[in-house]
Amino acid sequence: MAVIATCLASCATSGSKVSAEENVRARSAKRWEALVAADFDSAYHYATPSFRKVQLKERYRNLFGNAARWTGAKVTSVVCSEDACDVQVSVEMKVYVGFTKGLPSFTVVNEKWVREEGEWWYFHKL
Repeated sequence: MAVIATCLASCATSGSKVSAEENVRARSAKRWEALVAADFDSAYHYATPSFRKVQLKERYRNLFGNAARWTGAKVTSVVCSEDACDVQVSVEMKVYVGFTKGLPSFTVVNEKWVREEGEWWYFHKL
């Protein structure tokens, strides 16, 4: 009985703490899921609260242009310090040049995530 109680206590405490890297990886993946779906309203909510105070949600879409359309994204690396994380994301896209129907392309995007108001947020350079 004591062994079961010890195991349950251990499982309850060890399973509840998520590392900064895991949290940021999940948040970045969700943000990119929204961007690939062209759901800029949802992606906007991952921006820092300080950014959202100066950038209206209705104008957020305009930050991205329309020469390319993202078709997929995968977070490949997350390295965090106490209040900042560097994230690399492999992004697949179609680039529209002239009258093409979209040329397949690929890039690696380097992101900065910061802790603000107790949560991790995507940091936009203004």
